[in-house]
Amino acid sequence: MEDNMGYKWGFGLAVAANVFAMAIFLSGTRFYRHIKPQGSPFVVLTRVVVAATRKRNLRLSSESKDYCYYGQEGVTGTDGVATTPSRRFSFFNRAAQKVEGDMKPGGNIANPWRLCTGHQVEDFKTVLRLMPLWSSTIFLSTPIAIQGNLTIVQALTMDRHLGPHFLIPAGSVIVVVLISGAIFVALIDGILCPLWQKLTGHSPTPLQRIGIGHILTVLTMVVSALVESIRLKISQDHPGATNVPMLAL
Repeated sequence: MEDNMGYKWGFGLAVAANVFAMAIFLSGTRFYRHIKPQGSPFVVLTRVVVAATRKRNLRLSSESKDYCYYGQEGVTGTDGVATTPSRRFSFFNRAAQKVEGDMKPGGNIANPWRLCTGHQVEDFKTVLRLMPLWSSTIFLSTPIAIQGNLTIVQALTMDRHLGPHFLIPAGSVIVVVLISGAIFVALIDGILCPLWQKLTGHSPTPLQRIGIGHILTVLTMVVSALVESIRLKISQDHPGATNVPMLAL
């Protein structure tokens, strides 16, 4: 569209498509569940850090009665028995450990910046355990974004003809990446995961699935680097050529 009719038509159609999608989204408003906001989760996570730091010299207790659960005393865990917070990242267990003055006479928390619930502490630990996975995803997402931009730049300098009359727009080449991603997702779910279960006796965990995806991402970057090296070599063999005689697909 941009190549043949101009960027006004290209961006105009994109705006029209977004307006149409927004209209469909808003038309279903009455069917959505509206949950009232209960404050920022980042404030709760910060409270755990502040409360644990304030009680850094407090000796950890192994008694479940010394910890706060859901803001009230006497509330037990899912199995009917109050349990102490997990031992992993035990420093932050101090945020849920009660000391004198932390609880009101009615059993509620007096100051949420000095005492948190065991549930809040465990939520904070869950976020900490996700940090390595989150950080590794950042390192992999950066080259993926670069690869997406580089694909269009490569296509602009390569042969994009399919037959004598049809020329693939450079911006549409990125669709090949989306199609290949959908194909690989189907292959992973339909072939790789059943094969994994057959060899190991159990299905791959979500973390193992993410690991497989990271490996495939690294392989795509290797293939992209090989294609670029071949393109540069062909370009050097044809100095002065407007387009490299190499099919963009």
